Amino acid sequence: MGRRLLKHPVFGEEGTNVTFFQRYVGQKIKTTTFERGVEHETFACGTGVAAAAIIYSELYMQPFPIEVETPGGTLKVDVSPVSKMLLLQGPAEYVYTVELDAIPRNFEKRHLLSDRK
Repeated sequence: MGRRLLKHPVFGEEGTNVTFFQRYVGQKIKTTTFERGVEHETFACGTGVAAAAIIYSELYMQPFPIEVETPGGTLKVDVSPVSKMLLLQGPAEYVYTVELDAIPRNFEKRHLLSDRK
């Protein structure tokens, strides 16, 4: 179902990432994500994990931190007591390396924390 949803016409030509989550126990959920460009299930997606944790917390009135089990390992989503920003903690490992001859023409450099270019 994830592969069909990521290319659904409602999301336009580029498609979208699709994350499913399942209640596990207490403050723990399981997720799986299908990412556009990959067109298949991935080990994890930080944005999908964060969104799933927020929805789970709101829907089931669970306090943070939320532990999120992904195919690539377990992550923890919490809220900073100082900045109130979401915090994502967990392992990060290289799984693939690729070399590009040139940067694609439609590539846009964006600031990581805003919509600034």
